[in-house]
Amino acid sequence: MSARQCHDDLTVSAVGRKFCGAGRLTGSGTHARVSTSEGARTLLEFSHPALAITGIGCWMMFTFVQGVLHRCRDLQAARMAAGGRACIRPRVGGVQGLEPGRATSGTSRDGRSPDVTLLDVLDLERINDDIWRASPVSADQLDFLFGGQVAAQALLAAGLTVGSHAPPHSLHGYFLRRGDSRQPVVFQVTRDRDGRSFSARRVVAIQDGAAIFTMAASFQAPEGGWEYQKDTMPLVDGPADLPPHDMFGLRSLEGRLPAQPYEGLADWPTRFWTRVSVPLGPEPLIHACALAYLSDVSHAILPPEDGRVHAGASVDHALWFHRAADLNRWTLVDLQPRVAGRGRGWYSGSFYTADGTLAASVAQEMVMRG
Repeated sequence: MSARQCHDDLTVSAVGRKFCGAGRLTGSGTHARVSTSEGARTLLEFSHPALAITGIGCWMMFTFVQGVLHRCRDLQAARMAAGGRACIRPRVGGVQGLEPGRATSGTSRDGRSPDVTLLDVLDLERINDDIWRASPVSADQLDFLFGGQVAAQALLAAGLTVGSHAPPHSLHGYFLRRGDSRQPVVFQVTRDRDGRSFSARRVVAIQDGAAIFTMAASFQAPEGGWEYQKDTMPLVDGPADLPPHDMFGLRSLEGRLPAQPYEGLADWPTRFWTRVSVPLGPEPLIHACALAYLSDVSHAILPPEDGRVHAGASVDHALWFHRAADLNRWTLVDLQPRVAGRGRGWYSGSFYTADGTLAASVAQEMVMRG
């Protein structure tokens, strides 16, 4: 065992300072030895006791400085979340699959800047290998942070630690606190496992030193084999036959609204076509993040007839990616009410490509309040 390895377990009483637990300094004449209290292992050996004391002091200073540097690294994420300044690595400017250039999405009804797009939302800053930061993209009139945005950014941060060989196949998230759109968000990734086929990640989204969102995500290298699909896409008018529909102020999303199955009952549209209005590259991770972004745009929780309660904040959110979906193309979102009670409501939904392929499924629970 080296002196560094035993650093937290032993001490040298001759120096009167903690070094290595219950060690001892012995010697005679011009020879000195630092050993364990039992004398079974020599830690350091010097030609004179005075040199031993000097050497121990230098080693203590080295380990102290090393500890400070590790502590600074660990506190860096909290400082960044609180808006503090820290020495960081240069911005990576997005990830593979984002094509260069910026397209405008038009002025939304909430007054957001027209030149801020989904590409800006998905532009994360690398703090280190497992910590990423999302800066505020504009000064929105709405100060709360859209849940789909946090989920998409968390999925991107997790995916950047996996690599392009394994796109995401599921995520499960919990919304813990209300986020502030005017403040940066730090995403801390934990690498739970990397196997031959699957990789697992956990992500904590932090603002002002507190967790606002947690997510577990799983990634899988593509495999072939038998497939089937029981559900079929609803028969609806195609997007080319429908007028444009505002996508609730979300960035870079186009919408079309077919006939609604719960007209007059649901607070929000439960069936709609959508696609991204800025070019996304071929990287599957980026399309999965775009799908996570739009998966929280609406819901299908039906309020009671007297309207005394309505769905409010999201509690948890789950998304499964069955097949690759190109979000540059039209996707049909079909949401279905399932159950409500005890202050909560739950719904599920499906995402279909234009040819009827079931690309993804969603499930979400929300708080019901008056």
